[in-house]
Amino acid sequence: MIRVATIFFAFIILLLPPLERLTAAGLPRPSGQVILTIVGDINYTNRGTHSADEDLFFRFHEKKFQRAAEFDLQSLKAMGLQAEK
Repeated sequence: MIRVATIFFAFIILLLPPLERLTAAGLPRPSGQVILTIVGDINYTNRGTHSADEDLFFRFHEKKFQRAAEFDLQSLKAMGLQAEK
């Protein structure tokens, strides 16, 4: 599966509740297709380091990471995200 992450989705972060509200155990893995990947110095993750074979977007932009949080549409909706039509 190709992991899709774009700067276009960065605005979603402003709409999400702070990740500090989640438990220290981490985030559940998404069950659907990943549509948002957040990387950087984050406390709550649901995946590990960069994979050159799976993270084509990041490989194209020559970016690597050690920790990440992935979200599918269902997990974003569970946090209160509402898509506009």
